[in-house]
Amino acid sequence: MKKLFRFTSTWPSLSLLGAAVLLAGCPGSAAADPLKIETMNVAPFGFAGADGKPTGMWYEISEMVAVEAGLPHENVLTPYARTAKDLEDGTASVVVRFSNSQLEQSSIPVATIVTLQTIVLGAKGSSFTQLADLHGKTIGILRGGTYNPAFSGDDLIKKFDANDYGQELSMVMAQRLDGAAGTAIGLYYSANKAGLTKDQLGEPIVLGSQDIVLLLSKKNADDKTVAALKAAVEKLKGEDAFTKVINKYMGEFQWKVTDAKK
Repeated sequence: MKKLFRFTSTWPSLSLLGAAVLLAGCPGSAAADPLKIETMNVAPFGFAGADGKPTGMWYEISEMVAVEAGLPHENVLTPYARTAKDLEDGTASVVVRFSNSQLEQSSIPVATIVTLQTIVLGAKGSSFTQLADLHGKTIGILRGGTYNPAFSGDDLIKKFDANDYGQELSMVMAQRLDGAAGTAIGLYYSANKAGLTKDQLGEPIVLGSQDIVLLLSKKNADDKTVAALKAAVEKLKGEDAFTKVINKYMGEFQWKVTDAKK
């Protein structure tokens, strides 16, 4: 017994760091890697606030979901176009954004956060009632954005890749673009931030609606995480928590939520 005691008493000589490494390799360990959330760096969805800290609609919502799910996490602002690549290679675990055919191959659509209208918005006096009204016009689109296929595939509509909604609207008001395409939330938020009023803008044409989805990378997915995130989203939606977050950023501009697509 004495020999056994002397042998086992050498374990404390292991460094704390070494012990932490051993624990980190154990399933369910408190030292497990946090959920890696990426939020698109496009206002109002994700941006640096006046204090320099990340904020925004999708940033706040993804934080709420992770906390409700009880999952340790980190949340970083990332260029919109890069979020798809990062989901595919597992650099990101979670992204809240529109899905597309590429993302359907690399991620799991855990739950719909909200369904948004996509529109084309022009300056006062513009009259867009159908896609044909956009023929021969130059319309700003968000670089890397996803739009109605009928709009995206219409070669008679010229498209200009913009960095953000603010750039789209500033070019519309400067008569360098005929219209700005994007979510009603994104465009009206940017109009509000730019000091524009409703009477300076025309009536938009509604291109359709798309689901904003919480996507989980297949590289980092497991049944327990999927279930926790899904349950958290459903609970928060039942409390109307997401709508309250979005309303904080909209000022006097109204936005419309449509039923989720079946």
